[in-house]
Amino acid sequence: MSDESFSDVIDDINFDEMENDILNFANEPSVKSYLELGVDLKNYKNQISTELSAAQQASIQDYLKQIPYVTALSNDLNKCDETLQSMEDRLKLFNESLSQMSYYINSIQTKSQEITQKLKNRKEYEALLGEFTRSIAITPEFVREVTESPVGIDYVQTILQLEKKIQFSTRKEIKDINSSQDFLMTLNRLRLRAAENIKNWIIEKTLELVMYPESQPITQENMLRCHKLVEFMKESSLEIDKMCRTNYIENISRYYQEMFYNLWKGVLRKMSQAPLQSDTLAPQQQYFSFFSRRKNTGENTSFFSLGDRQKVLNNLLLPSADIPEGSFSLEFLMQNFYMKYINKVTEEHDFIAAFWADNVMAFSIFSPISKQIEMSMEQLLLKINDPVCVSILLRIISAHRQELNRRRVNCIDQHLNSIEMSLLMRFRLIIQNNISALESTDLSAVIETGHFANAFARRFSEFASSISKLITPANEDNLVPYLDDTAATFCQLFERASKKLPVEKSDAFLINNFIVVANVLRQNGRTTLTQLFDAKHDDACARFVEICIQNHFGDLVSTVKSAYPNIENMNPPTKTNFGPTVLMRIANDFKENHSAEMKTIADSMLTLFGDFTDGRNILRNIAKRTVLYWTKFEQLAKAIMEKDPNSMRWVNSMLSIQQLVLDIRLLTESF
Repeated sequence: MSDESFSDVIDDINFDEMENDILNFANEPSVKSYLELGVDLKNYKNQISTELSAAQQASIQDYLKQIPYVTALSNDLNKCDETLQSMEDRLKLFNESLSQMSYYINSIQTKSQEITQKLKNRKEYEALLGEFTRSIAITPEFVREVTESPVGIDYVQTILQLEKKIQFSTRKEIKDINSSQDFLMTLNRLRLRAAENIKNWIIEKTLELVMYPESQPITQENMLRCHKLVEFMKESSLEIDKMCRTNYIENISRYYQEMFYNLWKGVLRKMSQAPLQSDTLAPQQQYFSFFSRRKNTGENTSFFSLGDRQKVLNNLLLPSADIPEGSFSLEFLMQNFYMKYINKVTEEHDFIAAFWADNVMAFSIFSPISKQIEMSMEQLLLKINDPVCVSILLRIISAHRQELNRRRVNCIDQHLNSIEMSLLMRFRLIIQNNISALESTDLSAVIETGHFANAFARRFSEFASSISKLITPANEDNLVPYLDDTAATFCQLFERASKKLPVEKSDAFLINNFIVVANVLRQNGRTTLTQLFDAKHDDACARFVEICIQNHFGDLVSTVKSAYPNIENMNPPTKTNFGPTVLMRIANDFKENHSAEMKTIADSMLTLFGDFTDGRNILRNIAKRTVLYWTKFEQLAKAIMEKDPNSMRWVNSMLSIQQLVLDIRLLTESF
């Protein structure tokens, strides 16, 4: 830098303005505090100016010394620019070379892809040619394997190879080759020969299943391992497949028909004859002597009792077993028979589905067997007269149907429906026969044992109890109406028979018989049928109580009933024109004789009612009713006394209600 330029810089400085700034700066508090110390600013300024001038001179000298270096640096920068320009030119040339190279690379890639596609096509062609060569190659060894090898698990592999050749021959490009016609004809002959071999093998295995039933599981397992043969046979020839299936159905169906025919004969041979007895709810004449001696209910009603048959109900799906010779209940034998039947149906259904891939063949196999069983069942049902037996058979059929549904086997659903319908029809007919027997029963036979519970009630109670235990939501619509009809007929019979007895024993007869039925039914839980007999029993008890009080306290009862339309409420009497003398006589007579009369009534309970608890309850009802009549009589007497106090003074000496209750309580509690 020259001196002239430095002078120009100095000249540009406005020192007046700077001086003003210094003065303003001096007024700053922090600066002012230092100025107050007495520093000489002018001298200080001169000193600073001297130092500043020295520094400027030193800086100028230093700058002048650096000028050669700056000049050298400028020359170096110019050389660098020239070098960079040269490099840029070379890079442009290199870039042009790269572009040319990229074009060559793209060209090479295109040619490479073409070569790759040609190689791929060549490989596919070679593979197709190789497959064609292998597939059309039918060697003598392969022909012998197809035509002469024994059918079995090894034969499956041969059939798979043949099937592969057949599938290859179905390709359009193969069919279009003229030279392939001989190959196709040879394949067709081999296919038919293989199908024929498979058919013969299945027929042979079918005979094994029939002739050697003990080895059926092993035979079926071997057949299942070769189920691919069935698929090949069906695809090769529908005619051969149909012939083979028909043969299987006929032989297996015949085998099962013979099996279950023998099992059914075993059922008929081993069954107890009890359900075949011509017995009804109306006991036969020869039984009356036993009932008159009051045999217990179990001895008199075994025909309608569940007995050991309860074990069948406890496990309706009990596993089947070979039953030895002897006598067994029909229900047990039928449960075992049908368990074997549904097990065989299930086994055959599952085998056919796996081996034949068919859901209809099982129905064709078991349809003749089911019809055979249905005909035999209808003949047997014509002889059965036990409604409990028929009801248990209904439960067995229902349980086995549910089990088959769980197993998803439906090929004998129609059979089970038919059997169920036959059982229902027989049940209805048996019930109608029993109702007819009750309706035509000689009333003198019903009351032969007098007013005590008799064989009719005990038989009906066991019948109703057994049928009630057999009712389920599934069969209640079929059983309950007939049970209700039978109960209604039974009640009508006993109500008609009761009219043949003396008045004092008529209601006792109904009470004794209805309580027997109600108590037996109550053991099964309170049902509508139990409520019916409870209501019939309560009605008879109410009539008996009223008649008993009327017989022993007739004047009291007739007077109270004349005075009160309804003695059950607290309303005053509607009639009070009774003579005081008559009322006093009734009051005195009741006061003197009520204890003796009540004792007579209590003693009669022992001879009238077979159920001690029921007799005691009836006695208590008589006592309560008697107290009610006396209470209403006292109310009547006091009502008349209000109108005629003089003639009714004796009212104050009447038997008090409290004393009457005390007297009667002593009798009822000692009963």
